Amino acid sequence: MGWFNKYLAACGDRRRTAVNRMGDIGNPAMAARVMRAAHPDPMVIAIHSSVITTGLAVGTWAGGLGIDAGYGLTAPPRIGLALALLGLLSLAPRAPRE
Repeated sequence: MGWFNKYLAACGDRRRTAVNRMGDIGNPAMAARVMRAAHPDPMVIAIHSSVITTGLAVGTWAGGLGIDAGYGLTAPPRIGLALALLGLLSLAPRAPRE
């Protein structure tokens, strides 16, 4: 883990900022898709915004816990991957009811 932390320190903020901006690019597109699918229902749009905000808060908190636990700067991306995989489970088809 030490080499990656040194790599991030050598690169400065430019690369980390570029990676962080990737999420900013997809956010308006996702909001537009939700609005189109919800047929402008204000409650759906409000819940969507709340879920996004909660996800940002929980992800940041979990990443901070990983850093504090001693895993260094590699903890937040790994935690983010785990949270993303959990999010993909929500797209899994439901089991058929008997």
